Amino acid sequence: MTGLYDLHTHTILSDGEMLPSELVRRMAVLGYTTVAITDHVDTSNAVSVVKTLLDVQESARLFGVRLLCGVEITHVPPSQIALVARQAREAGRRSSSSTVKRRSSRWHPAPTTRHAPAVM
Repeated sequence: MTGLYDLHTHTILSDGEMLPSELVRRMAVLGYTTVAITDHVDTSNAVSVVKTLLDVQESARLFGVRLLCGVEITHVPPSQIALVARQAREAGRRSSSSTVKRRSSRWHPAPTTRHAPAVM
């Protein structure tokens, strides 16, 4: 049986509702084996978000979850997208599972699907 995965989640580091470790723990309880946290970033927070997410990878492993650390570049002028991607990539160099998701600088409505919280 293949484990569950979610490759697009957010935490309180952007517009989510949980700490990164809380999200990972709840996903583990629900049976997820791979989770990508891809918080929104711009020039002001790309480095700090990536570093924070990398710090959670060991906790995720102990919960039995493979954590992929990524970013969603949003609300950035097109001329700065490459800069933000480079900042995130360099901050994530110490991890081979870091990914950078590139997204248009135009506003897009958030998806309406929500993850059900696990009962602890």
